[in-house]
Amino acid sequence: MMLTRIKSSLAKHRKLKITVGILLAFLLFAYYFLIQPALSLYAQSKIIPLKARPLIAAFTRQDYPTLEFELKYFREELIRINQNTSKIAVISPIPFIGPYAADLKRISGIALEAYDATIDFVHFIVPVLPTIKFSGWVPGGSLTSVNPSLDDITRVLPLLSQELPKYKEKISSINKLLSAIDENRYPVEIRGRKVREKITQLKDMMSLLSTSFDDIVKILPLVPEAIGVGPAKNYLIIVQNDKELRPGGGLLSGYAFLTASKGRFGLVKSGDMFFLDDVRFGKPYPAPAYLTAILGSSDLRLRDANFSPDFTVSAKAINEIWMKTPKPFGLEGIIVIDTHLLKSLVKVLGDIKISDTETVTEENIDSTLQNFFRYAGDRSEESRKYKGLVSTILNEILKKSFVLAGHSYNTPLKPLLEEGRSKHLLMNFYTKELQEIAENRNLAGSIKQYSGDYLHVNNAIYAPKRNAWKLNQSVTKSVELKSDRIVTTLKIETEGLPIPPNSDLNNKFVTRIYVPKDSKLIGSSLPSDKITQEGDLGKTVFSTVATLEPNKKISLEIKYESPVTVDKEYKLLIQKQPGTDSFPYKVIFGGKTKEFNLDEDREVSVK
Repeated sequence: MMLTRIKSSLAKHRKLKITVGILLAFLLFAYYFLIQPALSLYAQSKIIPLKARPLIAAFTRQDYPTLEFELKYFREELIRINQNTSKIAVISPIPFIGPYAADLKRISGIALEAYDATIDFVHFIVPVLPTIKFSGWVPGGSLTSVNPSLDDITRVLPLLSQELPKYKEKISSINKLLSAIDENRYPVEIRGRKVREKITQLKDMMSLLSTSFDDIVKILPLVPEAIGVGPAKNYLIIVQNDKELRPGGGLLSGYAFLTASKGRFGLVKSGDMFFLDDVRFGKPYPAPAYLTAILGSSDLRLRDANFSPDFTVSAKAINEIWMKTPKPFGLEGIIVIDTHLLKSLVKVLGDIKISDTETVTEENIDSTLQNFFRYAGDRSEESRKYKGLVSTILNEILKKSFVLAGHSYNTPLKPLLEEGRSKHLLMNFYTKELQEIAENRNLAGSIKQYSGDYLHVNNAIYAPKRNAWKLNQSVTKSVELKSDRIVTTLKIETEGLPIPPNSDLNNKFVTRIYVPKDSKLIGSSLPSDKITQEGDLGKTVFSTVATLEPNKKISLEIKYESPVTVDKEYKLLIQKQPGTDSFPYKVIFGGKTKEFNLDEDREVSVK
């Protein structure tokens, strides 16, 4: 009996010891990994502004020897912060609080990476650009400098292009850390400050910088020439009406010339594209055969000069026709934009005031631009108030872009690149290096050569009376293997959406289907005399002409063979038409189906 009680007492004490031991271990863990580093971080948050004062003073005095010492000294404080956040990050796997601990570690890592990059860059820029000033640097503010001279810019940018590759790894590391932070975990606002939006903007900016880094390095030596440090540079900007669909996106309606001279930009001339067609000299530019058959004229008008789905071809024609107008001047590049892009820019930049009584907003920009498009070529009194609309909007966008870029992460660059990939922005430059960058970023609107299967469906609407047409379209491509060839059954369904009253229904709806070179038509839902086959841009092209009516569908089905071999993987490149909405596509191969909306060029692969 006594023995049993002794054993029971020992067992209870053993459990107690284990419990006390676990509790002590937990307290030690909590102190070392939570309480102590949290208290240290809190203390550091209080003293960092004090320790930063000598650093700020060295910036302000331009005392670079002292600045170098203070930068290294302040870095030690960031290392201590990073060590404390590393301890706290041990609890990252714990639900609820763990993700915040992980983010804290990421933020301290980002701060240290960015700080080291700043130290290196200051060491580089100070001897290279001795006129730089760091006046106006205050806690909570931003580092500012005097405006470097154009001579400084010309001298420094090529050196920058050699220096910046050293920072590529750090930029990539910072972007990787930022991308792992989920902004949705954080409140929308804290004391009126938009926290979640700022995180999103910072992530977008770093992602853009990381993915564009190589292009930025390449473009820096070209900047002095592009901004007119030497001779002034002229760029033709064309606004196309994507509601009057053309192979290159839309009817070319408004234009403006952007001139860069000694680092300053301005719109020097603008107007109605139709009027330039009235004052041409010399031998007319020949229209392509298919366009001559539709328009009944062998002369290509400037407003129809985006006749090709490849913008590099259209840009060549635009430039040659422009040079036949009175008092032409040389161009460094041609940029075509549409209403979709302008709408995106207004969304980012904010409303644009074009008169005391009229403001362009995201909601009304479509209808505002349609007023200009409707009066294109019109010389009536009523049309005059719309003639300067394009240049007014472009000028305000230009001014707002420069202002916004100076104080916000939310710059127009991101929507410009996104709209470019969706073919709402087309660029063609006469400087080889700039054109290569445009090609690499898919901004050049080129029809690409591809080793696998290929598809580009291109539509245009031509009517005696100009209309604002919109359409829906769906494309289904079913592929079968046949020895050394593939056989495609392609079905295209097109629906004309409701259009404004009194629109012309007597139109010619042209569909041109670009497929791999040497493809052969073996079947069609149309009579043989209603579909033609030709070669263009290194592709085989099947063409048809129909009449489009509102709320009615046109269905086209063709079957063709292509000399494309398939080994272990079927590959297909589908290129989007400029200026169009994203249409639904379906690709069927080997019993597998892939469905998506074509909002940019897309490569499809099926094993």
